[in-house]
Amino acid sequence: MFDIEGLQRHVEENPLNLTNMELQERKEAVDQQVAKHPDVPPQWVEMLWNFLHKRTEQECRDMVNNGELFAEKKNDEQEETQ
Repeated sequence: MFDIEGLQRHVEENPLNLTNMELQERKEAVDQQVAKHPDVPPQWVEMLWNFLHKRTEQECRDMVNNGELFAEKKNDEQEETQ
């Protein structure tokens, strides 16, 4: 690589302030899931990993059981009356 004075190199963004180890874990987990589920966009897998990473397994189970992950679906009749 050439070193050009004044030219800044690209720096990966890390808005979640993950450590280098966490970034590597995420990359491996995303790659593994994308290989298992090729029809799912990699960005979705990464988003899901980001969402679940800092939560305990019990917190995730509670969110699913309480319906916190799913928005209520309204049919057309309900929308018209409101």
